[in-house]
Amino acid sequence: HSGMLLRCPAARAAANARWVRCRAGGGSGPDEAPRSQVTRVRRRRRVTREGANGPSRPEHEIAGAETEGTPPVPVTSAPGGSPPRARTRAYAAADTAASARRPQRPSATRGGGRGRERRSRSSLDDAKSVNAALANTRSLRELADVVTRHDNAKLFNVINVATAYSRLGRHVRDFERGSLNTQGWYLSLELRMIDLLPDLKPWSASSVTWSLARLERDPGGKFWTSLETLLTQHASELEPQGVANVLWAFAVLERRMPPGLRNKLEGAATGFCGFNEGQSFGESEKERPRERKSFETNSKAGERPRERSFDSNSGNGERKPRDTTTEQTFKPYEMTMAFWALTRFGERVSPDLSHAFERKCAAVANLLKPKELANVASAYGRVGGGDSLLPH
Repeated sequence: HSGMLLRCPAARAAANARWVRCRAGGGSGPDEAPRSQVTRVRRRRRVTREGANGPSRPEHEIAGAETEGTPPVPVTSAPGGSPPRARTRAYAAADTAASARRPQRPSATRGGGRGRERRSRSSLDDAKSVNAALANTRSLRELADVVTRHDNAKLFNVINVATAYSRLGRHVRDFERGSLNTQGWYLSLELRMIDLLPDLKPWSASSVTWSLARLERDPGGKFWTSLETLLTQHASELEPQGVANVLWAFAVLERRMPPGLRNKLEGAATGFCGFNEGQSFGESEKERPRERKSFETNSKAGERPRERSFDSNSGNGERKPRDTTTEQTFKPYEMTMAFWALTRFGERVSPDLSHAFERKCAAVANLLKPKELANVASAYGRVGGGDSLLPH
């Protein structure tokens, strides 16, 4: 191309003049500005969100090879655009250091809270299904099958245990009493009940006490000590039916209650015998035949109180909390049963209870059944008194 440019006279003259000036001055010519030395400008580092300093773009230098006042060492790329091995190692080291400085988050367990929630819901569903199966039994054999099918009650909770003992007291027949002392399924259930005894609710504890009396079963002195302590602590939380259950059970089993428990139950019975003119026992005449039927099934002296079942349709099988908004009183059979049990060993009741019982009993004497009247007469025959009630 230079040969073609020199054929033009004007271009050839300009080239000759430029060549002459360059030889004379030794510069780069008047048409060009003097060139300065090219220096490398280092990019600024930015702070990442984690707080670690990292380059905004890869730089062609080895990390750590640069010190204060020392110019950076340029590193050329390998052919084909791939970084050299030294630069790769340098960036790997920088990433490792940044990761070490970055705050670590605790690693979550696989499944997390949802897994625990699912397991908890599954356990609750299992307990509900077990409780429904226990509540639907109609005989001691069916109850034994349910307990055996569920690993001999090893996984029963407090509600399952309470429901099982509630059904034991209902289903046991006269000829079956005392027959469970050698039954493996029952002994396993009893061991589970003893393990969960401190966690039983007051009503559940009274139901277990009532069932043991129905079964004529004695789990041992250590058990009775623990049960009596539990009942003493929660005696004020028992309803009239629960007080009658406990008093009747100790009387039938011929166990004297410790003074602390007796005093608390006697005080509760005094309150439940409270009488006001025009106040009924909270029952209608339609309920009386069913209660009488339950009394006729008892073969012991002094008929047993009718056990109140657990509500298996409430979801957890537990009874509803005690209603403290209304005054609670004994039903006639509960009142006569409690009075009979308190005098079982010839011990007189407190004057307050005696006065409240006589007033209440006189008000409902026409509602008492023959066995209930017999219990009243038996109690006064042991401890004396009752002149205002008994015929002369």
